[in-house]
Amino acid sequence: MVTQDVRWLDWRHKFEGIQTIGAIVTKGERRYYISSRVPSAEELLTLTRMEWAVESMHWQLDVIFGEDVTTLHEANAQMVLNILRKAVLNVLKIYRDRYEPKSSMVGITRKCLHDTDILLDVLGKFANC
Repeated sequence: MVTQDVRWLDWRHKFEGIQTIGAIVTKGERRYYISSRVPSAEELLTLTRMEWAVESMHWQLDVIFGEDVTTLHEANAQMVLNILRKAVLNVLKIYRDRYEPKSSMVGITRKCLHDTDILLDVLGKFANC
């Protein structure tokens, strides 16, 4: 749901340029959004899905690889490791989606870390994609 009628919002002056208020309703949950854009309901849904996809990736980078607690201070090394971590996430996601759709990314990662045969299987199947 989206509306551009924001005059009723007593606190609208706190958000310069507010044009739209919207809500996305899912099973048992309602999330509200304010925007300086004027999206349709479908566009708001697309924008929020794109945002949650990015947030999900960052959560995985932190949970699986501990990226937020890295002790590297050299910017180039941080960038290279970030790229490698994202590449590994992509390999794991492709493997999971094709071969273990009910498994979690964390679970597959742990199996690869604890068993080199599983790691080689994941890499071998990815190479054949």
